[in-house]
Amino acid sequence: MKTLKILLTILFFVLMSCSCDNINSPIENMAESQNTHENKALARPENAVKFGNVSNNFTLWVAADGDAFYYSSGKDIKKITSGSEQILLATESSLWINTMDGWLYCDGREKGNPAIYKLSTFGTEQAVIAEFDPSEGNPQHLLVVNNWLYFQNHKGLCRMDLQTEEIEIVFQGSGDRIGVKDEWIYMQQKGKIYKFHLNGSDKALVYGDDYINYAFLDGDWIYFTSISNASDDGNDVNGKLKRIRTDGSDLMEYDQQPFGNYDTSWAHMYIWVHGGWVYYTYGEISADLRRISPDGDIDELYIEGRIGYVYFAEEWIFFRDYTIGDAGAYMMKLDKSEKVKLCSFDVVDY
Repeated sequence: MKTLKILLTILFFVLMSCSCDNINSPIENMAESQNTHENKALARPENAVKFGNVSNNFTLWVAADGDAFYYSSGKDIKKITSGSEQILLATESSLWINTMDGWLYCDGREKGNPAIYKLSTFGTEQAVIAEFDPSEGNPQHLLVVNNWLYFQNHKGLCRMDLQTEEIEIVFQGSGDRIGVKDEWIYMQQKGKIYKFHLNGSDKALVYGDDYINYAFLDGDWIYFTSISNASDDGNDVNGKLKRIRTDGSDLMEYDQQPFGNYDTSWAHMYIWVHGGWVYYTYGEISADLRRISPDGDIDELYIEGRIGYVYFAEEWIFFRDYTIGDAGAYMMKLDKSEKVKLCSFDVVDY
């Protein structure tokens, strides 16, 4: 499954060729004053946790800051204001973006090497703040917490001091970061959920009874799909949808199995959670987006298509639809009003 996620992510950005000519308002460079914003990372006490963007940044391509949204089309970065108006900020190919205090933090390339750069939310300043040897891999899962920029590469989970730009390793080894809450980082490693302090100390097991396949942090809860058994032919069986509090208490298992004739179980579902609703789809970019109500009584079709890379920001949902002939990136109110196509891209059937 992890290999599939990596391949699909690479496939998406290779195949995507965005064209935003159909946007309601023309794309033009921002000409705004920066006098009302502080462009330095602000010093904060360790226990006053402030996140850039959101505390779980699975979705790669979207960042939110108040009423402004930013997204990467795969070949450039744009700012969305006043509904559908788009402003070109930079022509960079980025997979991961995050924002705090007037800056966007993005992955990219510098002289062919993996790099992290920061970009003013006005598009007027851009600087490389870290460059890596290719053997270290590309920085991923960028997330700003207080004065630190967290990211993952081949070395493990690292963090950069945004004032000194010094980098330290927080956690060595592979793993999928689930999210950050208060002063704790939650990570999925070898099928189990762990937590450890923002500085990497005090690692503790949160849940490890089943093999965790996909997990999502929402408030005090971690929602996850798990595998309790596997057949001899390698197919996952007995997949379950569960949730547990971040302190490891109140484990709950949902009664529902995924809707549709997928001949599979929760083991193959991708999930996102917002406002207690569990949104799910089969595979990463393969099927309709459905959702289950917080009490589990409703399982309904939410968006029809081949939906993936979902992101929530207050009353908005951002997603990509890979339906042949109408593929593109969209934003829409949660009540399904004000749907806007941000850009189009070409996909091939598979």
